[in-house]
Amino acid sequence: MGLIDYNQLPNLDLFGIFFFHFVLSTWAVFGRWSPEAYTYYNAVLLFVLIWCIKDSNQNEIPLILAIRVNIISIIFDFLIIITCFPHPLWESLFSYLGGLFNLLLRFITIPLLSKLCSDKTGGLNDGLPSVLSPIFGADYGSTVRDPYENIDSVPHQSYPKSEPVITPPGASYSFTSNPPTYQA
Repeated sequence: MGLIDYNQLPNLDLFGIFFFHFVLSTWAVFGRWSPEAYTYYNAVLLFVLIWCIKDSNQNEIPLILAIRVNIISIIFDFLIIITCFPHPLWESLFSYLGGLFNLLLRFITIPLLSKLCSDKTGGLNDGLPSVLSPIFGADYGSTVRDPYENIDSVPHQSYPKSEPVITPPGASYSFTSNPPTYQA
């Protein structure tokens, strides 16, 4: 069970996710500390989020791509924030905090995008890689269904033993008191 109940968060749709990532990634590139790579992968994320907003039908591919780009961006953010730490800090403090808050925002938007993807697919796909699904997803309120239905576990219907069968006029049905048995 996760620490945050994502059903209690305000309904942040794709426009809100796009807006917050746009503002924070823009603030992060104000300073001189962030390399061009930071701008590049954040631009890719923003492009994919625009694709998600534009393609609002039942296609979950843009959402899955946005989730995966967001997950990879966490790794890139850690590397860039650690290796490109501004010296002295006060020169780029605002920009550095923008990048740090954008990193923290990713941990909130990944489960939200996953929930949107799960809702689009009817619970069949949450968009997360199977390794990361226990970390980010599977505890936001909806259950992920298995597309395979095990029909062997369904109890068999019993046949009536002595009830008469009423057939419509012109139809010929035969009724036996014992159901047929099948041998495997």
